[in-house]
Amino acid sequence: MTEQAEEGGTCTRFKRFYVCLGPLKEGFLDGYKPIIGLDGCHLKGPLGGILLTAVGTDPNDGMYPICWAQVEAENNDSWEWFIRLLKEDLHMENLGSYTFICDRQKGLVRALETEVPKAEHRFCVMHLYKNLWKEHKGIGVRRLLWSAARSTIPYHFNQNMEALKKLAPRAYDWLAAKPKSQWSRSAFRDICKSDMFVNNNCEVFNNAINKFRGMGIVTMFIGIQNTCMERICKRLTKMDKRDTIFCTKPLKKLHK
Repeated sequence: MTEQAEEGGTCTRFKRFYVCLGPLKEGFLDGYKPIIGLDGCHLKGPLGGILLTAVGTDPNDGMYPICWAQVEAENNDSWEWFIRLLKEDLHMENLGSYTFICDRQKGLVRALETEVPKAEHRFCVMHLYKNLWKEHKGIGVRRLLWSAARSTIPYHFNQNMEALKKLAPRAYDWLAAKPKSQWSRSAFRDICKSDMFVNNNCEVFNNAINKFRGMGIVTMFIGIQNTCMERICKRLTKMDKRDTIFCTKPLKKLHK
């Protein structure tokens, strides 16, 4: 994407660069869970900027990259542009069947409400916990927050919230102001078949590409592409050696 270098002029300059590789898109559409993590990280190269990413979840609950883009800043306009392209690439028609999870980055909450209003919006509980911890410290507060987030039925959620209210009323008021449908399993939709409430897969992706973030844009994108292809091939090879159709993490959950 380019923009006019000067108002009223004819010259253009680089603004944004979006990438969604065909094999990654086809792999996601072939049967992955409709839950997508969104995140942004700063670039350290000569041009600076932000790298926006959309990351899915593979059958082993691992990170599956879908697309990424270099933008000038992390704001409402860049997030809306990124989500529009993501919707187009994934042919999103029934938005109500999708779930998006994020860390409440600048402009992202509003962009989600604008571009995918019918989708389920979840916010990373780790992000909530870090914000809560700034004002309300204590092992008891931390334990009850995570217990409320892990609660799978309203009864247990209410029990944990009442215990938090008695222990730390101000922490309770802060947390109760957040819609439970965005952070507690007890209020999640069951369409996407995932109880994920942390954005760890995006963190895994950011860590995997950390060595490329100081490079030029084209070189960085080539490095990210190669990393993604190598990861998929390695995981496919491991799965081919297994004597079951189940991946390791889902199988552990089943046995538990």
